[in-house]
Amino acid sequence: MLHFGNLSDDSLFAIDRRGFSIHCDDEQMDHIYAHHPELMNFWADEDDMKFAIENAQIIYQSSHGKDFNIYYLEKSGSNTELKVVVKIQGEQGILYMAQPISKRPDGEVMIWPKNH
Repeated sequence: MLHFGNLSDDSLFAIDRRGFSIHCDDEQMDHIYAHHPELMNFWADEDDMKFAIENAQIIYQSSHGKDFNIYYLEKSGSNTELKVVVKIQGEQGILYMAQPISKRPDGEVMIWPKNH
């Protein structure tokens, strides 16, 4: 499992719009799918998770802690979107969780872009 002390170029998964390096390895991805098997029956895969991170128009902070940033990917013609959660430390992150959701939870705070 990835930890902030053992991140490498080999685990680089995506760069978000702030320039933060987001990491994920096969073990972490297996962990995500194991905890959210509904992703397998959903339209989301690793490319969708990466797209959500790299192309986010808005990045949110989770109500569960300032270290968790949230990226969303909407699906056209669907009331479901992909929620991607990244644990951030400094300007690096680890892909923490992804799941399809139909309603965004209360309490998330927009943190990027700052001028909104």
